[in-house]
Amino acid sequence: MDYEKQIENDADEIINGKGYVVIPNVFTKEEIKEAKDLIDKNMDMLLEEAGKKSAIQGEYDDKKDSANLVQGKIIVWNLVYKGKIFEKMAQKKRVVDVFKKVLGNSVVLGSFAARTVNPGDKSQLPHVDYPYFDMHTMERYPKNINFSFLMNCQSTIMIDDFTKDNGSTALVPGSQKWGTYPKDTDKYFKECIQVTGESGSAFLMTGACWHGSYESKENCGDRRAILGQYLPGFVKPMEDWEKGSKFPGGEDIKNNFSDDLKALLFGYDYPRIMQEAD
Repeated sequence: MDYEKQIENDADEIINGKGYVVIPNVFTKEEIKEAKDLIDKNMDMLLEEAGKKSAIQGEYDDKKDSANLVQGKIIVWNLVYKGKIFEKMAQKKRVVDVFKKVLGNSVVLGSFAARTVNPGDKSQLPHVDYPYFDMHTMERYPKNINFSFLMNCQSTIMIDDFTKDNGSTALVPGSQKWGTYPKDTDKYFKECIQVTGESGSAFLMTGACWHGSYESKENCGDRRAILGQYLPGFVKPMEDWEKGSKFPGGEDIKNNFSDDLKALLFGYDYPRIMQEAD
């Protein structure tokens, strides 16, 4: 199958089919090792800063910019400023081209973060992702909001193998068409399936699907992943890429981003000072 046809098929599956696709061998073993080493280095620093030797189930530290320990998931935010390999992964053409078919050519990067699931972690409660993730409180959204078009795509880069034992992501196939928040947890756990794949694979989905990480068995090892959030240009990104550069050396990193990455981070024309517009 030629490239353009494959991209179209993947986008159609995300919109009209199961809501996700898994693409094997998107990243090489060398790229994965480089990313894995940097993730572990950053996580060790964050845990030390937070005064913890390991993530503790159910804790949440909202005093740290990056050390959010949510249900045992260690999160490192703002990855595009933490290593060239992450810049490369965020703008991977095979991924971005699919998401452009779903979200339009003005697609922007909303977030790029690393997360680790630890042995023995419990299943996450099902959820949908930004900008839908507050839909349990519908008063925050326009009247009659629906999912007739999607405003979120997610890339999950499998740093470790995703298996049924180590808490791989679960989702309900086709639930992106329902347009509801997964308050019915019984329905979710009855109908969800676990998505598995080998290290180096890219798991592409829409955050409109009901999903969450599944229970991880003891002694199965950590499961690392990089989570990329992609949005239409008119949706405000979740991470502030400009403020994210305000640390020593950050401006130099930003100035050396590729044109493709700059377009993903800063390329949308609005907001702007309208009287100065061309």
